[in-house]
Amino acid sequence: MRHGRGTDCLQPAQKQRLSTANTRGTVPGQLLHAQLAYARRTLQLPDARIFILSAQHGLVPLSQQIRPYELALSALPLADREMWGFRVAN
Repeated sequence: MRHGRGTDCLQPAQKQRLSTANTRGTVPGQLLHAQLAYARRTLQLPDARIFILSAQHGLVPLSQQIRPYELALSALPLADREMWGFRVAN
């Protein structure tokens, strides 16, 4: 999660919380619930400024619907992880 003046909140994705429903309504993980509460309350960010970092989809708005997938950044070669980072940052 990064935060500061004029920035958005980024939540790392985890396999067990991704489903075909929107990311906001399908997250069972206690850690993500705590991170979302922190972003909403402490940083006072609206959901429109909170994003999920997905290995397969990159930067995903909290409300976007995505299907489950079997991809972990840690399983990718370094060059692929660097390309993923470039795509997400740009």
